[in-house]
Amino acid sequence: MTDPMAVRIAVTGTGTRQFVPADRVARAGQQFEADLAYARKANTHVWTVLLAYRISQPLAERLAERLAHGSDEGPALDVESLMVTAIGCFRCEQELSTRTVHRSCPGDVEERP
Repeated sequence: MTDPMAVRIAVTGTGTRQFVPADRVARAGQQFEADLAYARKANTHVWTVLLAYRISQPLAERLAERLAHGSDEGPALDVESLMVTAIGCFRCEQELSTRTVHRSCPGDVEERP
């Protein structure tokens, strides 16, 4: 997505905190890989909503240390650190629009000439 601020939507939540265990994250990653494989065969978009959070250098250092020691403990992400919300195709990086939503996906960015 060339301009992540191009698509602006109201993002809402339930206000409920939820712990997501590492095995659930792993299963979600496996399902996403299966979805990508199907989309590549079918020439379809993989629409995603991306939320980008800002973290500080000290937090990045603590997270890197945790990862180095095999910890799956991550940061608490909240509205104060939310920077960007973007909707687009994971494969072709085009923003969601009335034009792109009905077109075939041109394919993964790194695979195009």
